[in-house]
Amino acid sequence: MLLAGFLLSSFLQLASTQGQPRVSVISQPSSPHEFQNVTLSLQGAPVTISSCQWVRDTRLGRSGPILTFSPEGNPRLKNEEAYSGRETVHQNCSLHIQRVRVQDAGTYRVTLRTAHTHQQGDRDQQEEKTYEASVTLQVSKSNKIDLQVHQIPKVPKPGQDVTLVTHGIPERFYFCEWSKQTDFLVYKVIKTYAPEDRQQSSQQGREVIHRNCSLQISQLKMSDVGSYHIYVEAPLDQQDQQPGKGTGDRGGEGRQVYTGSVNLEVTEQSQTDTHHSGSSSLTYSAGVMAVVLLGSFAWTDPLLTVFSVFLFSPLSSGSSQETKKCFGISVQGAPSDVSRMTRKHGAAMLSLTTKMP
Repeated sequence: MLLAGFLLSSFLQLASTQGQPRVSVISQPSSPHEFQNVTLSLQGAPVTISSCQWVRDTRLGRSGPILTFSPEGNPRLKNEEAYSGRETVHQNCSLHIQRVRVQDAGTYRVTLRTAHTHQQGDRDQQEEKTYEASVTLQVSKSNKIDLQVHQIPKVPKPGQDVTLVTHGIPERFYFCEWSKQTDFLVYKVIKTYAPEDRQQSSQQGREVIHRNCSLQISQLKMSDVGSYHIYVEAPLDQQDQQPGKGTGDRGGEGRQVYTGSVNLEVTEQSQTDTHHSGSSSLTYSAGVMAVVLLGSFAWTDPLLTVFSVFLFSPLSSGSSQETKKCFGISVQGAPSDVSRMTRKHGAAMLSLTTKMP
């Protein structure tokens, strides 16, 4: 009886799946080079799709949704956590990736949902179906020229402005693009600048791209810390300056790619001051303790006189906090006025007075 029920269930599932289209994904081109445009095209997808979602699983083990799209009625698009700014979705839910990077390699999964309404008796009943497909994207490295990038100032603080300066940018280029690495190990586009861009969209917000493709970030925040990457497309022949040339799906023909990266670091002022103050206090306390221990011995009056004269000798007279030396022991930040050495109860006691500013 159980065997008959199992066979009947399997038959019904097989019959239901036979009526559904088989969905697959192919990469166009199948073996893209770095910085090419790639389309992950759906094959055998249903004509009517209520929603679809693309997810990226990178080779480094990071997984996250890229975008969710509802094409029916008023199309709705939601960019998800793993969205880099280079992905767009077609009406049939195929995914297009601009200027693909080596870090984009991995498995891409798409989930499609359909909803059909049919009448059953006197009521309308909605039937939903789900389809899943995946493809592994492999990206090979391409020839590129490395750019040197450094930050000015080298140790910026929160609230300051910092500039990521690039060296090696060609005189003529089609466009330059700055991106920042996210938690999903993909580079999300920040700004793009093209010399013929008249709208100057790259001059809005806290990030500004200058004509030499350097990136300036105003009012620096701790959240700005991270790895920044610049991508530049330029003509192979520097005499050629056709707008937009080299940005299509031609696999690098007629263009030269320049890339560079830099790790932006930000130092908090409060932490620096606290560390410095703590070090000075610790050094001074250790020095005073050493002097007190030396003074705990029983000294004769003549030796005490000599000791009081030669105990502290200034090593530097131009600073507000002088460094004093006692029998080879340096005391940093000691008070500048040593009043006297006294003997009390059989032990040499050190008495210090400090002149307040």
